[in-house]
Amino acid sequence: MEPSKLTQSVPAEAWAKLAQTANATPEEFKAKYEALLANGPELSQVAVNVGEAEANGDCVKRTFDISLFKIVGVSGYIEFCGSSTSDWSANVHICLEVAGSEVWCTNYTLSPQNLSVCFNPDLTIVKGQLCIGIVGPNHCFNIHGNICYWGFGWHCADFNQTLFCFN
Repeated sequence: MEPSKLTQSVPAEAWAKLAQTANATPEEFKAKYEALLANGPELSQVAVNVGEAEANGDCVKRTFDISLFKIVGVSGYIEFCGSSTSDWSANVHICLEVAGSEVWCTNYTLSPQNLSVCFNPDLTIVKGQLCIGIVGPNHCFNIHGNICYWGFGWHCADFNQTLFCFN
């Protein structure tokens, strides 16, 4: 099926909003998205990339990138700071990527009193639930959820990744 037919139900306002966030024109963003749809729906293939730990005092920062389909993924970084198992914080920056561009980002601080949080972005052509948290005595960073993209119907994938531990 022609890729433009797969996205014909997406309103022009949605393309404009996504393109603005992605620093592109609506036409550029839509063309890039449709090019990725050209081969039809793809099966989910989770690929994880984790950056090297960068230490700064009692803080450690790591980047992450999780690709769920060629067309959609999750990326960001976490900076874990702490002097003990009960005195720490983890600043997380997480983004939802579509067609190689960040279209939704947020920041959140995890702590011993606030170990996890879930977000539910819904951006017309991509939606899902992203849950992040620090788990276990080794303070491991876990991200899990479900992401869907639109291509004449929703195509979804679940994921659950413990990316690294800080202790």
